[in-house]
Amino acid sequence: MEKQLNKIQSKYYTVLNDSYVYEYFSVLANNMYSYNELLHIVALYKLTICYRIDEIQMIQLKVRYNDLTPLLFINNISIDKSSEIYLRVKEGRPMARKLQWDVSKTTNNYTSYSKCKGSHKHSVALIDSGIDVTHADLKSNLLYYENFVPKYGFKGKEDDEIGEPFYMEDKLDHGTQVAGQICANGNITSIAPNTGLKVYRVFGGKSADNIWILKAIIEASKNSSDVINLSLGDYILSHNNTEIKAYKKAIQYARSKGCVIVGALGNDGINIDDKDNFLEHIKNKKRERNDYIDSKSLALDLPAQQNNVIGVASANKSNRLSSYSNKSDIYIDVLSYGGDNELLKEYGYDMWIKNEWVKDEWILTTSSKFGHTYSVGNSIAAGKVSAAIAAMNTYYDISQNPSLSEKIFFNNLNGVLKMTDILKDG
Repeated sequence: MEKQLNKIQSKYYTVLNDSYVYEYFSVLANNMYSYNELLHIVALYKLTICYRIDEIQMIQLKVRYNDLTPLLFINNISIDKSSEIYLRVKEGRPMARKLQWDVSKTTNNYTSYSKCKGSHKHSVALIDSGIDVTHADLKSNLLYYENFVPKYGFKGKEDDEIGEPFYMEDKLDHGTQVAGQICANGNITSIAPNTGLKVYRVFGGKSADNIWILKAIIEASKNSSDVINLSLGDYILSHNNTEIKAYKKAIQYARSKGCVIVGALGNDGINIDDKDNFLEHIKNKKRERNDYIDSKSLALDLPAQQNNVIGVASANKSNRLSSYSNKSDIYIDVLSYGGDNELLKEYGYDMWIKNEWVKDEWILTTSSKFGHTYSVGNSIAAGKVSAAIAAMNTYYDISQNPSLSEKIFFNNLNGVLKMTDILKDG
């Protein structure tokens, strides 16, 4: 027990300066016996549970460091300080006229519409920042929505979060933008404009707890979703085994329920295959957040880098990997049009706007703030992939069979995502 306590002390040195400081910890049990024992000890010592996911035997506690001591006697559990997660978003979204070069290219000038435009029988679960439920281009395809942000939000610091189950305000205008890539059907259209959409709100402000994401994955899996879209993520260090293992369990659970998982890679232009360089890029960011780093630490771009997650990166109009996208020869499974910043970087914002180059580089989509807006990023690219797989399931009448869906998808994929490739005859 002393050895385990020392291990936690070495990892959570920031807590030790004051043993009365309350922190958030994720606790994961390996089996139901250990989970029941965990819940018993937590109740016995009256520890505060902020969140729990029975399906993967996980809880989040708000406790002082010394309060963890009785948990160290339980076998087959892991404890780590909770880390936060971010949306895969690029900053700045200027307005421009409606021109969907990305949809035209992905659908071969809309010819794929004659084969399949998606259906409500096959849906995408969007785990994101909410959605404008009244948006004219989205509401006809909106099948379900639920809020997983608790009252007072991230670490109890968001007073405007009310915790109601169907509160959907998209304060970040991110979920609404990604939704437009999945199922817009009105003034603009998606690559599969009849696709059903189920929305799970896990962001109020810029940060979310991983456990909210995990809970949403479980509930989306139980709600008969074909695809779960995760246009979000963080760089998690390998010693944070609790949340890495929890993601693995949640993804396994989702696949057991018939879901394909799609994840966006980061937008930081990092080669995540170069482990030393990757770690160096994020050291300062992690230190600012008081995360423990040593020479054995390994950075992971999660959840996109997890097994059984389709990792998506953005392509530009010239079919090349977008300049901002994280790079990998291992973890990029598919490229999809998400726009680029090359002309913006070369000529500057004023020239870029004056010459309307935004319409050649960025992606027109739906917005909770402006109705429509231009955006860019791997989040946008991931939404297209999720819609494509749901539409493909409609076309081939695939029901809750992720292995078959992925086999057909990747066998037919030929370069950047094209609907006419994956919706082949016969």
